[in-house]
Amino acid sequence: MRALAFAVVVALAGCPAPGTECGEDGECLAGEVCTRDHVCAAPADVRRVWIEWRVRGIDPRAGGCFGVLELSVSFVDTSGTYDDHTYVPVPCPQGMFVVDRLSTRYDLVRVVAFDGNHTEIAGAEAALTGSEALLSLDLR
Repeated sequence: MRALAFAVVVALAGCPAPGTECGEDGECLAGEVCTRDHVCAAPADVRRVWIEWRVRGIDPRAGGCFGVLELSVSFVDTSGTYDDHTYVPVPCPQGMFVVDRLSTRYDLVRVVAFDGNHTEIAGAEAALTGSEALLSLDLR
């Protein structure tokens, strides 16, 4: 009986818990996915986000990125932890950024433009809701 109890404890020790860090889906519990911030989550707790931007009203493909070295795209959990997950550098001329597996705990996106001196020169933010979000931001 002790051997069986020991075997169960050893077997359970190898199972990841929800919210466990991961690098791929196979490291999560069955039915969970590995988000882009490397946390196991149920598919209902994950969203897809598309962000498009303009800089001061000008499309990036039409010169809107003049003077912009790079962007940062940050996803923020404003529920009290103010945890964030940031991508930098993001090329301004591409005009779009997509994250296919973002934890729904992130409820705000912030995009910031930096010049060649790494000084913030423009930015915008928007709330994230639902299972999919298509946002169009004008960095001012």
